[in-house]
Amino acid sequence: MEREIPKRNFPLRMSICACDFRLADAPLLESRVCQYENSTDHNFILDRHPEAENVLIIGGGSGHGFKHGPVIGEMVADAVLATKATPSEIGLDRLLRKRQ
Repeated sequence: MEREIPKRNFPLRMSICACDFRLADAPLLESRVCQYENSTDHNFILDRHPEAENVLIIGGGSGHGFKHGPVIGEMVADAVLATKATPSEIGLDRLLRKRQ
């Protein structure tokens, strides 16, 4: 995954700046790429991979995940340490059932 805006996208940047001519010649000092991901039902995902018990799948929190970071972190720790079961509402089964 590219983490920088590639030079091929600079014309797009220039077209955005065209609405404010003062920005047209301004140097590009920094660029960032933000990964955005969501589950099909827009809820978090936290579960073990169905074919690899040592792999956790964690995601689906884009747009609002940062607010829930501490709680999701606790749930991930519980899953890794096997101290608490992951709530079924955020497991993979709900998504796999919908596909069938």
